[in-house]
Amino acid sequence: MSMAAPMKGGSVKVEKSENGYLLTIDSIDDNGNKIQGTFEAAVSDYDNQSVE
Repeated sequence: MSMAAPMKGGSVKVEKSENGYLLTIDSIDDNGNKIQGTFEAAVSDYDNQSVE
């Protein structure tokens, strides 16, 4: 059983925080169910990393 639901509308806000970045999600899925939450984490800078 799949737990994924496509977001049909709403917003995803990205803000720089003390610990990295804060993502705030406020949306609805294709069945009209609310999808809301926050996630905060450090994000690596991949632009300056070499690939071997």
